[in-house]
Amino acid sequence: MNPINKNLTRNIRHERLVHTVAPFSAALLLLLLTSSLCSAASPGACFSTLAGNDAAALAGPTGHILYAINEKKPRIPASTLKILTALTVLRSFEPSHRFPTMLFIGKDRCLYVKGFGDPLLTSEALLEMAEAVSVKTRSVEQIVVDHSYFSEVTIPGVNYSSKPYDAPLGALSANFNTVKIAPGPGGKLVSAEDQTPLIQYAKARLERLGANHSGRYTFIHDAAEAANYTGELLSHFLKLNGVAIAGGVKSGNVPPDAELLMTFLSPWTIEEAVERMLEFSNNFVANQLFLAAGARQFGAPGSLEKSLQAAKKLAVEVFGLTSLEIVEGSGISRENRISASDMLLLLRHFSPYRYMLKQEFGITYKTGTLRGIRTRAGYLEPEPGKPHPFVLFINENIENTDKIIKCLGRNTAALIKSETTH
Repeated sequence: MNPINKNLTRNIRHERLVHTVAPFSAALLLLLLTSSLCSAASPGACFSTLAGNDAAALAGPTGHILYAINEKKPRIPASTLKILTALTVLRSFEPSHRFPTMLFIGKDRCLYVKGFGDPLLTSEALLEMAEAVSVKTRSVEQIVVDHSYFSEVTIPGVNYSSKPYDAPLGALSANFNTVKIAPGPGGKLVSAEDQTPLIQYAKARLERLGANHSGRYTFIHDAAEAANYTGELLSHFLKLNGVAIAGGVKSGNVPPDAELLMTFLSPWTIEEAVERMLEFSNNFVANQLFLAAGARQFGAPGSLEKSLQAAKKLAVEVFGLTSLEIVEGSGISRENRISASDMLLLLRHFSPYRYMLKQEFGITYKTGTLRGIRTRAGYLEPEPGKPHPFVLFINENIENTDKIIKCLGRNTAALIKSETTH
């Protein structure tokens, strides 16, 4: 099961230390460099293996710099960019906001389904939606899906493939525009998720792709196809609940004279959606939220241009960033750039939400991974309520990433001594 689902969601230097520490003897420094960072005397020493193209920064809780290398040079942030996306989304919506999906009955007796970008619309939610519809009507002519709230979007860095991280965006999408399959009896494809039937619409497309191994795939490559798949799943669940449907599923806009049948609200608040986006680092969820924020601020239809405008306005005018260059909101594109010092600024503003980030080795942080790139951004917290933001952008010697993080975790307490003695 996909981990971001109602059940699945649970199942996402040129400078040295400004505050100088006690001098190392030559022998101890040699030991530090040759023992895989096992016995650093301060967190700053943990960065000793960084190379010329890497960047890092560590600050105190008030923003004063404790350590920095190449901190002003823009680097590829990978998925740590999701911290900016999270802030953009959280500043665009009320914390209790829930994504709606609106259902209408037209004078033609068609059921119109309009999406507003819910990134966590899953099979469980569609079943619940179908059950609610079945109480209000027992028959419809056909299902018309309306995905007009977002414009057609192509995300830089996303390819035309069956990989789940290449799933397209759409205002009406289900199950992250993916399906998880496994070979069944006789080699036939079956759904690997009990709550998601392998309907014919999906099965035929997966077979054309040659998908014959267990795993998660996307067979969807544009917003219209995403909406149609959502409509087909809803049709399946409506029929299970006794709703007669004379025709099939097609794309279209809700007519002005259609009557609102119901508004289905996501079971997840916007804060919960952001938390799951960060926890599982889901690129689809990140960019769906990104588009929704742009549409919220500048009106429908949501577009990449509006979302970039919203994020840049926040980053530059409110947070004071100077190095930001972004082309999307998930970090999948290698065209994104931000400096370590600017990421520190983002982390200071994100501090109230740091509970949303991964906790490991005594550190709270967000990871980022692209080919040849490893990034980390988060907080050391030597004392409760005193988060020390840090940034790590590694372009060389990426195998040292985890060693540096573990070293920081082991030596967090040294921050207290460093700051109280200067």
